[in-house]
This record gives sequence, C-alpha cells and structure tokens, in this order.
Amino acid sequence: MNIFHIIENILQTLRYSDHIQSCIFNHKLQLCLVNNFSHYSYFKRDIEHLLTLTESFTWEELPTREPDTRYLTTAGYIPRIQSLTKYTTLFSSAVHIMQRIVSIVRSHETFYPLWFPIDISRSPIYEIINVMQVCSHR
Repeated sequence: MNIFHIIENILQTLRYSDHIQSCIFNHKLQLCLVNNFSHYSYFKRDIEHLLTLTESFTWEELPTREPDTRYLTTAGYIPRIQSLTKYTTLFSSAVHIMQRIVSIVRSHETFYPLWFPIDISRSPIYEIINVMQVCSHR
C-alpha cells in the first residue's frame, strides 16, 4: 500500500466525518433552541414586542453607498454576500456530487463505504444499494 492510497483513504474518511459532524451540530443546535425557548411563555410579550420592531426595518431602504466617498455600506454588501454564499454552496455541492459519481463509475464503489454480508458487486444488487444510499442521504 503506497502513501497516496493511505492519504486517499484518510480524506475519504474525513469527508464522511464532516457530514456526521454537521448532523450532530444541527441536532445540538435544535436541542439548544428548544431548551432555550421552552420558557417562551414567560417572555412572550417582550419577544412579540421585539418582533414588531423588526417589521419596520429592511436593508433595501438603507443606502448602499456612502454619499461622500462612494464606498459600499453594510447594506451594499448584503446582496454580494448572498450571491457569494449561494454560488459557493452550489459549486461545492456540484464538486462533491461529481467526485462521488466518478468514484462510483470508475472504482465500482457504493455511495457510502459499508460492509454487507453479501456480495454487492453483481449488477442488480449494486445498483439497488446505490439507489438506496442516495435516497437515504438528506
């Protein structure tokens, strides 16, 4: 086994652990929000008042450039940040999907490297396992 094969296995394992960490983070965040907002009824009037204050505020009403220097203001950066975030997410998702498709076609791997008690390298079983793994992926 050469060093490149070892590095490839490490990177593949890290890619799966990244998905697991994001799922754990989302679960912990949901638990935190549920626990923190369980006392919502005690502060209901205060929270509703704060929410009504935010209804009158929109970023679109603010100027996007400074009148004197013509530099962007914070409101001017919002559309740029939104488009940058959208295209970065789309690009990284496309790269990940293409990498998985290439590895499935070239190496005859499954979407997730799992152990099965049967031989899944034969044609109908291999495709069914891949479809099941892709459908189970959120």
